[in-house]
Amino acid sequence: TVAFALATVLSPYLRRPWRWAAYGVAALVALSRIHLFNWGSAISHGAVAGDIPGVAIGANRLANALVRDLFVEDAARHEPRMRAHDEAELKPTRWWVPPAVSRG
Repeated sequence: TVAFALATVLSPYLRRPWRWAAYGVAALVALSRIHLFNWGSAISHGAVAGDIPGVAIGANRLANALVRDLFVEDAARHEPRMRAHDEAELKPTRWWVPPAVSRG
C-alpha cells in the first residue's frame, strides 16, 4: 500500500550488510542496492559504523558481505569458468611435496 511504502521510506530498516530493506514494493527495490555505513545505521546494526573502536569491525563485516553479495549475484557466470579450470595449481616441486605423494 502507499501508506506502508511511505512509512518504509520515512523510517527504513537496514538489513545485512547495511543495505536498505525493500519490503516488496517495486518502487523501493532499488533501495536494496544502497548501503548506509554511518551513525544512521546504529538503530539496525549498533555502533559498529560510527564508533571508533567498532568501525574496524563494521568495515570488515561490510567488505566481506559486499564481496559475498557481488560473487553470489554473478555466480551463474562464475561457476562454468571455475568448473572448466583444469590447471593443477599445486604441482609437486623440489620445495613442496603434497602429503599424498611419497618422497621416494
